[in-house]
Amino acid sequence: MTFQSRYFLLKNDCRTWRYVLSCKVKFFNSYSTSTGADYINVSFAEKYNSRIVEQGKYSRWETSGYFEPKSIDGNKSQEPFTMILPPPNITGTLHLGHALTITIQDILCRWKRMQGFPVLWIPGTDHAGIATHVVVERNISKSKGLPLRGIEKEYFMEELLRWKTEKENAINEQIKRLGASVDWSRYSFTLDRKQSEIVQQSIIKLFEDGLIHKKRAFVNWCCHLQTTVSDIEVDNLRIEGPTYLSLPSYEKPVQFGIIVEFAYKICDSEEEICVATTRLETMCGDVAIVINPNDARYSHLHGKSAWHPFRKCKLPIILDESANPEFGTGAFKLTPAHSKIDYEIAVRHNLPIVSVITESGHLNENCVEWKNVPKYAARELILQKLQELGLYKCTKSHVTHIPICNRSGDVIEYMLKDQWFLKCHDILQRAKDAIEKDDFQIKPKNMKNVILNWLKFDQDWCLSRQIHWGHKLPLFKTDNGWIAARSKEEALQKTEKISPQNCEEIVQENDVLDTWFSSALLPFSVFGWPKGENKDYQTYYPLSLMETGQDIACLWVARMIMLGLYFTGKLPFNNIVFHGLICDVHGRKMSKSLGNVIELNHVIDGISLKELNETVHANHRKGMLSDEELGKALSIQKSLFSDGIPECGADALRFTLVNHDFSESVIHFDVKECRRVTNFCNKMWQAFRFSITWANKFPSRISPFPNPSLPWHYWILHKLSTTVETCNEGLQEMNFHHATSSLKHFFVHDLCDFYLEASKIVFNDGNQSEAESTVSVLLFCLETYLRLLAPIMPYITEELYSYLPENNIQITETEYPESQDYRKWKNEKLEKEILFIRGLMSGIRVLQAEIGNFTDNEIVIVSGSENIIRKYLPVINGILRCSIHFQAEDSINEPAIANIIQNDTKIYLKLKTELKSLSNYSTLMESKVKRLFKKLNQLKDRTSTKKYIAKASEETKEYHRNKMKEIEDQINKIEELKMKICKFISSL
Repeated sequence: MTFQSRYFLLKNDCRTWRYVLSCKVKFFNSYSTSTGADYINVSFAEKYNSRIVEQGKYSRWETSGYFEPKSIDGNKSQEPFTMILPPPNITGTLHLGHALTITIQDILCRWKRMQGFPVLWIPGTDHAGIATHVVVERNISKSKGLPLRGIEKEYFMEELLRWKTEKENAINEQIKRLGASVDWSRYSFTLDRKQSEIVQQSIIKLFEDGLIHKKRAFVNWCCHLQTTVSDIEVDNLRIEGPTYLSLPSYEKPVQFGIIVEFAYKICDSEEEICVATTRLETMCGDVAIVINPNDARYSHLHGKSAWHPFRKCKLPIILDESANPEFGTGAFKLTPAHSKIDYEIAVRHNLPIVSVITESGHLNENCVEWKNVPKYAARELILQKLQELGLYKCTKSHVTHIPICNRSGDVIEYMLKDQWFLKCHDILQRAKDAIEKDDFQIKPKNMKNVILNWLKFDQDWCLSRQIHWGHKLPLFKTDNGWIAARSKEEALQKTEKISPQNCEEIVQENDVLDTWFSSALLPFSVFGWPKGENKDYQTYYPLSLMETGQDIACLWVARMIMLGLYFTGKLPFNNIVFHGLICDVHGRKMSKSLGNVIELNHVIDGISLKELNETVHANHRKGMLSDEELGKALSIQKSLFSDGIPECGADALRFTLVNHDFSESVIHFDVKECRRVTNFCNKMWQAFRFSITWANKFPSRISPFPNPSLPWHYWILHKLSTTVETCNEGLQEMNFHHATSSLKHFFVHDLCDFYLEASKIVFNDGNQSEAESTVSVLLFCLETYLRLLAPIMPYITEELYSYLPENNIQITETEYPESQDYRKWKNEKLEKEILFIRGLMSGIRVLQAEIGNFTDNEIVIVSGSENIIRKYLPVINGILRCSIHFQAEDSINEPAIANIIQNDTKIYLKLKTELKSLSNYSTLMESKVKRLFKKLNQLKDRTSTKKYIAKASEETKEYHRNKMKEIEDQINKIEELKMKICKFISSL
């Protein structure tokens, strides 16, 4: 068949033709098999190139409709497999944490498709209210030179929408680069029109059900951003002692980690009572002094008052068991407006609440002479005043926990604010009941208790945020109170007491909704809820699985359960799987300020150190890093990536990410490991080049019924069967690292190190029948292996699958190998046999290495398993290129070096007995003994120091003792062999 006729043959199969066109090939040639069947043989490049292999494949998958859920034949379960991709924030591009989520979910989706399930995986992005607001605001301020509070709303929103479009496109491109098989036709953005309508409807229902109300309560208030923030946006920083922190809006650093003691004068007395505080700036908000009723030191002060020197008022001395007599002075100042604990005590004792800090972080009118002074500047002024009045006592080092807003870097102020809250008691209880009843599975199991413990805190959910970017609360203030409605007109219709002429009296709430609320609706909002007749909602809800990070288990996953049960009456997903936090190789959390953040494009395409540095400088220019953080980030980048990050490709990144137990709380990512996986890809590439070459010379069909004829044929099929079983179990149990470990071990150690080496001997020296049988088994193993690996490494497996003979389909159209189909190849007896032979070969290699790898030395084997060894003798001799004989042990008279494999199996490597060879052996052994003695002495010196003896663990000492004994045994063996050589020479 000519190339032209083959062109038209393929052109009739459009999908196959598009596939062949996409392959990066040098030429086509045809080969007719012995059965007369034609196939295309695509020549391999000399080595694996991830960029070429991955190019073009994603767009082909997408246009072919592969990502859309398919109906399947009646022999398979019709139950769909559904997931949503946790929506990345549009604050920037994707990092390795996102890559792990995407990889885990894509592996599951591809695996389920190959099993025959209809799969629906929905992508999307999150508007990320505060996070995006802060990033864009900083970017505008830095690039345009505008003050943060001087940016007009209209201009800000224009820039924000431009940012959203730019980042959304970048994120989606990254998702595609990673190979994520999401259904883009169902893409969702949490602020798009459809989502906004659903969010409005859900808030209105909750309000009308009496669950949303406005009240005054404590919130996390960021003075720099001037908005409430969620708990996940607050980092608790532990300060061990006096420490200066750089804070926004303050020119000089502020000192923390200290506690100030000062005195209040007792009214109508010369006596005073000492208290201590880490927040001297709140002193003007003190409303009482608290002592323990059982503290004898202060019993005479019961019922008395202290004098506030600044507010010129009396502070009652109250009795409360919350005062710890053993801590500090045993008495403490009560500032209920700025402490949740103090607030509870004040309510118990019916005390006033005096606020002293404004929303912008300045002192207010209750602070007399310090009104409008920034709170930390006022702290120093108050201290000076106390010193002048003789009330200051001392300042001490103190372990302090500082709540830091991770969006702005400012210290969080716990404030009493009028905010919108969701009453959570009943919703929390329902979610807790479902989890306790094990209505769905949670992996890892310890995360069940994490969520339950969070649900036990029966607190209302603060829904309102004071920013521009987000879902505006559909709540309207009228003369008749608050009304929930989609518009001002609808609010008017719901209010009977207001006439159309008074429509202007209806004012919508300015606050926007907490981002976590709209995100918590996603499991059902993406299917068009609440339209009950919606086919998608009926077909695909609830989700089959929710997979996400452990860090958002409570703030997102728990809330999805709460709202899912409330709005739909169903759990939003059948199972939950959590992964840990991706950290750098040293276990540090990745952050821009540390410079150890790795974007997935950096790993896929590679990046130089200079370019990495530029990304840090760009973040600094945008205002995302301070000058101090810039220097630190550059330094860490140099230590971690001195040579930059090499190009690894998407497949290698995916494999590396799931090659760890992702259920662990911390996952260490090492770029070097990823590069090793790239080398593994190249090993696969070379093995396929070799295999297809021999498949051309000894043609054989890929068949579900291979034709094994030699013992190692049956053995490799046994190993393949074990690998198929491990992969299925690993994917089923979400232990992906078991699957990746098994796949790599099979290919490298079983297929390449032994089977392919044995096959070379057959191809070169065997007969036609044995060679064709070997090809048959080899192609069967390779085809099965590619299908096993396909969900994890979709790009290279598709490329290599196209090179298999007589193949005109893509690997995406194949079925995943099932364990029961391969169990017939199980052969434990053969497994033990080959294990023994490989151990024997390893023992021979050790002996060859002992004398410099002189492969033409004669090898004598003394063994009770001679029959087994003889069966594999051609393979052993061919792979090791040595001459093996069997001989009685007592008949070995020449000098020989020995190795014991088993009790009844010994290997002797006979030395050449020419004087020149014997002299070379002696010289070689002398130098080796010197090296061993040097190593031994170093170990002895290290283990004899006082520090080692005192501090080294017993396990370490045992390890070093064994190591020294091993070296001594090696020296003794060499000395023994030298004596044999000397004795033999003297006998000549």
